[in-house]
Amino acid sequence: QCLLIEPEILWIDRLYLASPQTILEEAMGHSSGVESLLIIGHNPGMEMLATQLSDEPFEMRTCSMVIFEAPIRWPEDWWDSSSWMVAAKHRS
Repeated sequence: QCLLIEPEILWIDRLYLASPQTILEEAMGHSSGVESLLIIGHNPGMEMLATQLSDEPFEMRTCSMVIFEAPIRWPEDWWDSSSWMVAAKHRS
């Protein structure tokens, strides 16, 4: 048996060339009631956010991807890098 889940897709203009702060604010604002959240954005904000959350330098060129997981459903302090772990990364 297969469970089909249709994702909700939001186009948020505020994420275009957004700062790490703005990206995380948007993520926090859309995390209620969801198990996973996908954010597609642009540099330098995405690279800066990945670096801050992982405590390691990230180079995110075009089509790069990083997947973060929180040990608990959603961390209380989203900015605390110890709340996140890098589950996967792909560099184009």
